[in-house]
Amino acid sequence: MKTETIMIDELVSPLIELFNRQYPIPGEEYEIPPFGQFGVLEESPNEVAVELPDAIVSNQLATRAIATLLQKSASHSLRTGSEVIEIIETDPYRTPLRCALLKRSFWLDDHWQWNRYLIIDYLCYGIDAQAAEQQIKLLTNYVRQPSNLVELGPDGLAMF
Repeated sequence: MKTETIMIDELVSPLIELFNRQYPIPGEEYEIPPFGQFGVLEESPNEVAVELPDAIVSNQLATRAIATLLQKSASHSLRTGSEVIEIIETDPYRTPLRCALLKRSFWLDDHWQWNRYLIIDYLCYGIDAQAAEQQIKLLTNYVRQPSNLVELGPDGLAMF
C-alpha cells in the first residue's frame, strides 16, 4: 500500500460534481463550505464536510442517492467499530474512505434551521491515494445509476 498526503477535498470533487449535475436542487449547490463558516466542522486534513442543499428533502432522488452512498460505503462501520474492519478492507466500495451524514440543528429567530453535511474521512495519517480514488470512482459510478438507488421509507427520510 502506497501512502501519501492528499487533499481529500480534491479527491471527492467527482462525487460533488455528480450530485450537482445529476441530483440538483434549484438555486443551491452541494459544496465544501469555507472553513470558519457557522456550522462547519473543524478544519482537518483527514476529513471533508460537503454541505448538502437546504432543500435536499424536496428531491427524492437526491436523498436516495445520499442514502445509497452511505449504504454502499459501509457507513455502519463508523458506528459498529473494529469488528467490521476485516470485512470492509476487502471491498473497494468501503475502504479507505468512510462516509457519514451529519445534521446540525439550531434555532434561528423564530424557526429551526438545519445544516446537513456529507462527511468523508479516513483515520490513517497516510492514505492509499490510488485506493481512495478508485473508491470515489466506484461510488460515483454506482450512485450515477438511478436504478441502484435505495428506496427510502419514513425512517430513511427522517435522517434528512
